[in-house]
Amino acid sequence: MPTGLRKQGVRIALSACLLILSIHAGDFEATRGYDIRSKTLHHPGAMIPEMCYTRTKDPSGNAHNPCYACHTRGVAPNYIHDEALQAAYDFPAPALKNPYRNDFLDFRPAIAAIDDRTIQNYVDESNYFDANGSIILARKLRRLHPEWDSDGDGRWEGYIPDCYYRFDKQGLDRRPDGSYTGWAAFAYMPFLGTFWPTNGSTDDVLIRLPASFARRAGDREFNATIYRTNLAILQALIQRRDVPIEATDERSLGVDLDKDGRLGVARKIRYDWAPLRGHTMSYVGEAARLQQEGRIHLAAGLYPVGTEFLHSVRYIRSDRPGQIALASRMKELRYARKRFGLNYAVLHNKAQKELMEADFSPDRLETFDGDLEQGW
Repeated sequence: MPTGLRKQGVRIALSACLLILSIHAGDFEATRGYDIRSKTLHHPGAMIPEMCYTRTKDPSGNAHNPCYACHTRGVAPNYIHDEALQAAYDFPAPALKNPYRNDFLDFRPAIAAIDDRTIQNYVDESNYFDANGSIILARKLRRLHPEWDSDGDGRWEGYIPDCYYRFDKQGLDRRPDGSYTGWAAFAYMPFLGTFWPTNGSTDDVLIRLPASFARRAGDREFNATIYRTNLAILQALIQRRDVPIEATDERSLGVDLDKDGRLGVARKIRYDWAPLRGHTMSYVGEAARLQQEGRIHLAAGLYPVGTEFLHSVRYIRSDRPGQIALASRMKELRYARKRFGLNYAVLHNKAQKELMEADFSPDRLETFDGDLEQGW
């Protein structure tokens, strides 16, 4: 479960296609003898990643602090304040010893046995698209193999990959027929260390809002202007700052986006959310209507229910010395969806409960409910 989102108190459904893509893009034989339908935990401490076992002193005795990347003081509505973990080896007893045995294997002989051309050919071959441009894993999940069918109903109930990575100039993904998938690319800061090219991986992150955020009230057609405007409004709410936008006619939307007191042409989304002082904001289109009816909720620092994220972890392609890019081959495809919403008070109470549980049962590992198809 992604740390930042979990700390917000958001329950995330992680589709098991993340696991499946990481074992050779859908070869059923690649389960390597494991029953991936089983709910038996083979690694009960898996919520603690191997990065948490990084040495904090180099051979010269100099101290380093990679822990600050995750463990820090939260900003509401993230009420988890665990910055003390930067200076403490504070694991539950079952996780005190690093269980990631691959960390202690010497892979240099295996690496030396592979020539550069073989590696280049491997990373240039897509394991997401087939030769016809169809999504390999989507086809396999629609013809579900029994070894992947965790509930035995013959259908995959989780996320089926549907992004074509064909982005227009506005960053919106298009299907081969030109229609929109809803996935939107955005600029972001790569997570410290883990996905930096210097460590052998690179990545991208996409977001998709529910269909109501991409259409006018009462309409069923995808409207790119409505969608981009709602994405900008959400950005302002998450970052809590004004967000510049292309010149947008507020009269056609019925919302004063720049908060200048009139409906005209807006060139920014003004962040002005302080409901206790009577300062509110609104989405546009169908989402605005549902917000007025209380069926969509808006709050600073929180994503709407139904928000999805798609995150591909890639090998690195190098066409020219010093130039790198996303390789066609993926290492993992990670999917997350916000399934339900919690208000600030509930999030605060959950954070306090987590602190109490850690105090009363410091050696108890966290547990998460879920299954192969619906996620955890």
